[in-house]
Amino acid sequence: MTARTRAVVLVLVVVLCLVLTDQIARGLGIERAVGLLSVANLATLVIGIKLGWRQSLLGVGSLAVLTIPAVLSQSDPVAGTVVMTLTALALGLSARWQLQPVYWLMVVSLCLLITNSPLAATATTAELARLVLGVLASGSLTTLLLSKLLPRPDGAGTPAAFAVAHSWRRALAYGSLLAATT
Repeated sequence: MTARTRAVVLVLVVVLCLVLTDQIARGLGIERAVGLLSVANLATLVIGIKLGWRQSLLGVGSLAVLTIPAVLSQSDPVAGTVVMTLTALALGLSARWQLQPVYWLMVVSLCLLITNSPLAATATTAELARLVLGVLASGSLTTLLLSKLLPRPDGAGTPAAFAVAHSWRRALAYGSLLAATT
């Protein structure tokens, strides 16, 4: 596939994913979450392009799990700060492999969820479950579309993407700095 064709297909995948995200949110009755799901899907696309579908699904799964404490902490600033602090620490630790630029948009999605939740402060369990399902469904569909319509070249980014770039000590220092800043 030529570079031009790949770029055109990528644009089509992005547009298709955003349209499908809107449809998923509407189907689940969480229309207010379309923006949040769209940012999460763009993050999923970045991860999938840079690191492959496995890491993309890992990011989506992690975001879906973190959606629960994020939504539950929206009326409690201390709990929200704890969720964001732990997330910042984890993002800092990813610096060991220089992966923080790949995952930062996923962290932005989580921060948006905490600071501007699409659910009411007294969200029901059903609403929370629909939001988690929306994150999983839209992110998984995005990953599937990306992997099928825009397959990665053989060996692209696999071993080199996870090469150790910094020591644990330096990554922990960076993660601690991000957590303290939070």
